[in-house]
Amino acid sequence: MNLGQVTIWDDNFDVIRQIPIGGGGLFIGTSEHTPFLWADNVLGGSDVWNQVHLINKQTLELDRIITVGTTKGTVTDPVTHKVLYSWDVPTVKDDKGNAVTPRILHAEPANHGHWTMISEWNAGRIGIYEAETGKFVKYITGLTTPTFTYSIEHRQTIPGA
Repeated sequence: MNLGQVTIWDDNFDVIRQIPIGGGGLFIGTSEHTPFLWADNVLGGSDVWNQVHLINKQTLELDRIITVGTTKGTVTDPVTHKVLYSWDVPTVKDDKGNAVTPRILHAEPANHGHWTMISEWNAGRIGIYEAETGKFVKYITGLTTPTFTYSIEHRQTIPGA
């Protein structure tokens, strides 16, 4: 952990790819309904803990980066740096009135497969994203340190999920 990369290995535990990401991650999520591995950077520094990297499962290349800022969220192409999607982010403030940069982690697919949920630890909400594109859908707010968004059906049908 905290190496700033995702390591892919085969059934013999031979490393077949090491994919650089922004910072140290803790969770990777995926399902059969998304073309991506969703890798957080929650153990990285404050400059990257608000990002989730989407790795294309076919090419094993970094495909998109979701970034949640204090007022705006983006899905960006990591090669061209073109913003593919953007949305307004409700600003969360700490006890001193300072805007909080969301610390996002643990991408979890929804039961129906259309969405992937990402917890925003210090913002008290869960972001919902389209599983096939990474495009933002909506927030579930009013939560206290949401760390996991367990999908019971997903965990019953996918070994190791």
